[in-house]
Amino acid sequence: MDEIARLTPTFHGVSYERLEELGSIQWPCNEKGPDGTPTMHIDEFVRGKGRFVITKFLATP
Repeated sequence: MDEIARLTPTFHGVSYERLEELGSIQWPCNEKGPDGTPTMHIDEFVRGKGRFVITKFLATP
C-alpha cells in the first residue's frame, strides 16, 4: 500500500492503518481530501465526458 500511495497521486493518503481506522476510503485521497472523496465528480469530470478509442477486432481462437 505504501508503494501505491507513493507512486499514485490519487492514493497519496491511503494506508492500511487509515483503512483500518476509516473502514474504507474513496479515492482520490490526497491533501484536498485526506479522508477520501465521497463524491468524485460534482461539477465536471476530470478528463471530459469520456475518451473513446477505436480498436481493431480480434476474433478469439
